[in-house]
Amino acid sequence: MNGDPVPTRAERVAAVIALLAMPVAIACFAIGYPLPGILAFFIALTGGTIAKFRVDLESLFLFGLRQVPADDPTAAAYRARIRDNDRATRERVERVDEQVSAHPWLERGIVVSLLVVGLGALAVVPLVGAEGDMRRVGHLLVVALIALNGALIMYAASHIDGSDERTKTE
Repeated sequence: MNGDPVPTRAERVAAVIALLAMPVAIACFAIGYPLPGILAFFIALTGGTIAKFRVDLESLFLFGLRQVPADDPTAAAYRARIRDNDRATRERVERVDEQVSAHPWLERGIVVSLLVVGLGALAVVPLVGAEGDMRRVGHLLVVALIALNGALIMYAASHIDGSDERTKTE
């Protein structure tokens, strides 16, 4: 990333290609042509990767596919708005982090709750699998995966010391 919040022209073009390729992929799968669907899905995935989640509808409508000069007043206003949004988001996250850090029992409660949900979903899988309902088994496994990973991430995050220089990000 070049540090400028204004997406480059290439990123905006890639986002448009990705947005156009995804409905094509869905249509190909729906009418029974999986190979073109996989190709269109790959194009959408590649375009989305190039766009790097920096392109949103606001920037597409604001800048279109044109080249944006560095001294463009619209781009300067967009940069200021993004900077203000980033600062406000950072402040909100710090406030919530302070509130959660003030109550360590809350972190432990979330970890335990996620563990109960994840292990409960895994415990029910053999019962549902015996009935032959494989769709529900898939859903239960997804719930278990998300809950157990969430518990692991929350547990690890609760043990990171904010004063350690190795864990700080800018």
